[in-house]
Amino acid sequence: MDTVHSISASRRKGGGAEIVLESGERLTISVSRLAGFGVARGDDLDDEAVATLRHASMLDGVERRLIRLVAVRARSRAELARLLEGWAVPTGDRAMLLDRLAHAGLLDDETFARELSGGLRRRGQGSLRAAHEMARLGVDDAPATAALADHAQADGQIAAALLERRFGAPPYDDATARRAIGLLARRGFGEDLISSLLSLDDR
Repeated sequence: MDTVHSISASRRKGGGAEIVLESGERLTISVSRLAGFGVARGDDLDDEAVATLRHASMLDGVERRLIRLVAVRARSRAELARLLEGWAVPTGDRAMLLDRLAHAGLLDDETFARELSGGLRRRGQGSLRAAHEMARLGVDDAPATAALADHAQADGQIAAALLERRFGAPPYDDATARRAIGLLARRGFGEDLISSLLSLDDR
């Protein structure tokens, strides 16, 4: 049994309300979640009610961490799910938190796939590298396929620009061609494209 000593605006980044119990325990809970509990100053709380408030405080803390992560860059649902598992968040709570982010427009694998592909293109990476990264980060098949199709269409232009920056305009001598092949393969361009750009069939 515990008693609500005070409820006030939290000074923590992200806001919310701070509940201080007579025991000295402090719980920060979003105003929207707190409104559903109907808790007021002076209320006596049994152990179950205190546990419910602790759980709500935990969820809000995790949600704030997730929002900070997606504010830095887009993330895939699978990527965040793995983080939640690592943070020991219960399975049911993981799905609920991810659904809340998706509903708020903060979690979208289609947007994530496009941004990932765009970043890799700007860094001179091919569609095979993009496919590897999307698989590693668990992007759903449909958005990954769409983004990779667009990326593959740009592969020729990306690879040609990369070659010109590194080695100048073709044709290249055999030694330079071997270095070019290695560079393009490491960057995630397919064999057919490499062969075409370097005119390997004519050698």
